[in-house]
Amino acid sequence: MEYVGPEKRTLVGNVPLAVFLTLGAASLPWIAYGLADWRLFSIVTSAPLALTIIAWWIVPESARWLVLKGRIDQTIVTLQRIAQVNGKVVDVHVYDEFRVIHSLIASSCRSSYYLSIRSRMLVRILQ
Repeated sequence: MEYVGPEKRTLVGNVPLAVFLTLGAASLPWIAYGLADWRLFSIVTSAPLALTIIAWWIVPESARWLVLKGRIDQTIVTLQRIAQVNGKVVDVHVYDEFRVIHSLIASSCRSSYYLSIRSRMLVRILQ
């Protein structure tokens, strides 16, 4: 959802979930009737979950997460790949500017002290 514009998040997030959930729930009785064996039914209906392992290589790592962890080079590679998939051309100078701005921000603030002040409410909630 991070890479989808706010105006299309409902379309991308909710519609596929609703469509596939409805089709899956509607097809379960027919699959059970056709197989007539509960063990085979459980294997057949659980097998598609094995395909989620492929998502590790297909879905890119979150750019926000990579920036938070300080992995700027990997962030730029991810953003370049996303731009290529979307058919967009991003000027190299934009990535260079991103790298420079991140280094300025990272060097200007003490991250551990800053984050402890910023997340004081979070610390209270977690205690």
